[in-house]
Amino acid sequence: MGDISNVPIDYEDEEIKTALEEQGIVEARRIRRKNEGRGEDIRTNMLQLTFKGELGQKLTDRVKLGFVSHPVRPFYRSIYKCKKCYRLGHLQIFCKSHPWSAPAWMKSNNEFYGQGYILGEYYQIWADYFASLFIFPTSDV
Repeated sequence: MGDISNVPIDYEDEEIKTALEEQGIVEARRIRRKNEGRGEDIRTNMLQLTFKGELGQKLTDRVKLGFVSHPVRPFYRSIYKCKKCYRLGHLQIFCKSHPWSAPAWMKSNNEFYGQGYILGEYYQIWADYFASLFIFPTSDV
């Protein structure tokens, strides 16, 4: 797969597909982005192209669309970053981590991540701290 940019937004998807079929392109799809706060997609000037042929085959250098020749770049999918735990590879809706984890020195495995549990002597300290995270925003401090 590859992508091209600077494609005018007023070109319709069907026009683009028809123009690119004879150049060995199986599918052409406009890349869209979310409009913050409105919930609607915005068309960008970029297209994602799927080429005919073997997987791993070298991409075509350029593609003609209308009277313009566009350079083709390899398409790289975005890496997801969780907004809950800030780890890569999953989204917040699929996150399995706790909202806050105790410091490593309070846990049995002495690591921030992993399957350790909070040691008995630190349990009440951590519980008080964790509860304060929810109480503090509601107070007028």
